[in-house]
Amino acid sequence: MKLVWMLDPFKVGLLLSPILLLRVRKVRYLGAVTLPLTTLAGYAALLMSWQFFSGEVTQFDRLNHLTLGGHLVAANGMFLLRIGLVAIVVTVVNSGKDAQRCLSAYTTSVSVLAAYAIIQELSFALFGTPITAIKQYGLFDGASVYFPVDVFGIQLVRASAFCNEPKDLALFIMPAIAYAYTSMKGGASPGQRVWRRAQFCCLLCAGVLTFSSSLLLLGPFVLVALEALQPNRKLKQLLPRYIMYGCVALFLFPTVSEVWKLRVTARFAERKDLLQQAREGPAFDFFTEQFPRVLAGYGVGTEAFYLPAYMPEEFRYTLLDYQAAAGLDSFWFSLLLDLGLPGVLLFGWCCIKVLRCPAVARRRTWDYRAALVTLLITGIALPVDLRSAVLWLFFGLALRTQQLAAMPFAGRGVPFQAVRFRPEAVLV
Repeated sequence: MKLVWMLDPFKVGLLLSPILLLRVRKVRYLGAVTLPLTTLAGYAALLMSWQFFSGEVTQFDRLNHLTLGGHLVAANGMFLLRIGLVAIVVTVVNSGKDAQRCLSAYTTSVSVLAAYAIIQELSFALFGTPITAIKQYGLFDGASVYFPVDVFGIQLVRASAFCNEPKDLALFIMPAIAYAYTSMKGGASPGQRVWRRAQFCCLLCAGVLTFSSSLLLLGPFVLVALEALQPNRKLKQLLPRYIMYGCVALFLFPTVSEVWKLRVTARFAERKDLLQQAREGPAFDFFTEQFPRVLAGYGVGTEAFYLPAYMPEEFRYTLLDYQAAAGLDSFWFSLLLDLGLPGVLLFGWCCIKVLRCPAVARRRTWDYRAALVTLLITGIALPVDLRSAVLWLFFGLALRTQQLAAMPFAGRGVPFQAVRFRPEAVLV
């Protein structure tokens, strides 16, 4: 079970997600993304069938610890569930208020984890021990493991706050940061904006305390992208804000610079260091050796068969020791290896359909599209579709709010709906 399905609380939640449809009579139509999403799922099923027919990837398997009938069925089943999560979200979210509640609940939940991570870090810095043991594999599994980091002579630990690894906490924090960042500047009440600013500071602080190289590298790109893509940009309004951001950045620069040196400069001395030695590096070697065949894809879950053959020996046999299966962190690289260039193009087509929306709805749907953009950028280095399927969750929310914003005006109290004025209704 652990070797094939590798169940954790996130995957268990994904398996249980169809329960949400029990009280629903009919699944909602997905609109323009139906064709690319179903084609993506069909292409994944086609590649899996090809592997069953040819046994192609088993020729690379040096560990002989997996079977096609077990691992590929599990991997593709989870992949179809993740895609199906889009239809579930679109179906169960009935209004803009429901969507707002989902996004706010996610951000609040992650903020609680972030606050606990900060408290745990303070306890370690002051007393030499965190409040609760930091487990290697989450809340209940594995030994208590510390990852000390020396910052200005102060010993700190890499915050994980009950997540599997610090980089998992960083992954969950990224879309929450995007929502807190965009909503604290919106048209909410002053009290709500203050609350979002507090959440943003808490999430950003906890994100830095994860000492995740991926967050440190991609975080600035995320903030720049959100500023560049935000609707209704006006320089006169933005200039005071940028001056304030610059003052805060100057104040925090020494601390961030020290963390950057420890987790980025020292770790990535050369360009090749950007690829993990145990994962992305071997995958790149496989990609170059099998090019151009690799452009067609090998199928979801096939990385566990060929990656060990390209891994350094120390990492290869660690897989057997921990009864694990190999896989990449980078979502985009994994998508290219699994589903090839057609899969990347189909997924890109889906994203374009969701991120492009009518001009009247751009402001109303911006928070949801901002979270999705953040995850797409984060997916350069982290597995955004695997842990709790956060990519597909926010994909569904962005899609549903776009649908709601495009609906004709149906009366008072209907959120996210654009009013369509008729010429004869205009008073002269």
